[in-house]
Amino acid sequence: MYLTWKRRRFSIRPGSAYLALAGLIFIALYGVFLTYQERLAEARLAAMRQKDADAYLDEIRMLEGFDTYVREFQQLKGFDSFRTNAPIFMIGRWTLRDSTERIPVGTMPDCTDPVIFEYGRFKLPRDGTDLPASFRLDDQTLIVRPRTGDPVRVELISFGAAIDHLRLTPPGREDVSYAYPCGR
Repeated sequence: MYLTWKRRRFSIRPGSAYLALAGLIFIALYGVFLTYQERLAEARLAAMRQKDADAYLDEIRMLEGFDTYVREFQQLKGFDSFRTNAPIFMIGRWTLRDSTERIPVGTMPDCTDPVIFEYGRFKLPRDGTDLPASFRLDDQTLIVRPRTGDPVRVELISFGAAIDHLRLTPPGREDVSYAYPCGR
């Protein structure tokens, strides 16, 4: 038994050819339209970055996530060098835990062992620590530099558009702690 191949002529009806051509033109035009829309969005964000940095940062946080927000915040707000004020998203009370936890959205844990970031201050009330400090962002890490003592590295752990928790070794302690927001 032998296989034989017969040569067939491929043919298409004129109506189908026009329909296929119209589809290809539509796809090409849609690609041009999407490119145009993307350039408009980039121009709008660039203008917003110049005119209203806070609105730009909020937009970036929602569009691209907290990691990108922190990088942009660092550049726009001057946190690539030490500053007296803590970044706005860090100000407040954060409760320290020995291990990571899943805190449901919209709930806050009790502030049983807080760490407090304030203007020019880094506090651990349980330990009696109240340090004058300055703050600097280094990618996804906040560096807290007290006037006396060693700097404290605070890693920002985020999921999506918000901080989930912090990872740090508080002054005077040896173990890593995880901090969750518990009050502003």
